[in-house]
Amino acid sequence: HGLSACCRSGHPARLAVGRCITRHEDRWTGREDGKRRKRASRARFVAVAPLPAAELPDADYPLVLSTGRVLEHWHTGSMTRRAEVLDALEPTPWCSVHPDELAALGLPSGARVRLETRRGAIVIEARADAAMQRGSVFMPFCYVEAAANLLTQPALDPYGKIPEFKYCALRMKAEAPNE
Repeated sequence: HGLSACCRSGHPARLAVGRCITRHEDRWTGREDGKRRKRASRARFVAVAPLPAAELPDADYPLVLSTGRVLEHWHTGSMTRRAEVLDALEPTPWCSVHPDELAALGLPSGARVRLETRRGAIVIEARADAAMQRGSVFMPFCYVEAAANLLTQPALDPYGKIPEFKYCALRMKAEAPNE
């Protein structure tokens, strides 16, 4: 059943997740004031087959761009970039790349690269990271001055209607150093 022993036995109990109140085998969602709202229902799971990404690597864009959060800026940067301590830890845009990808371009870690997709381009620092899979580039989406979502794929998942912001085809080029 997935309910704790006290819930199955019919005793009123407040569960930590969802603030559910269980009374005599009836499941009601709880509020802070203890009043009942509506009867809770069970989640419905639907099996779906995995779909390929809307945009896969090819000869023109041979790499994969993946975007996400980082420890220092766990939001979109709207809060953490305003915190001086956090912003001082990671003040400038960067991407993580396997060392072999940088070596193929003749670049050291810390070099500036141009990340290009079919939707745009950004110039940022590339950091060598042996934990990265070859053929992929990771970029945090918290830097407004290098907005990752300008590069990403806007296709929607057909079931959840969630944008495919986290995966797209990419090419990376060496960029002349700032002077």
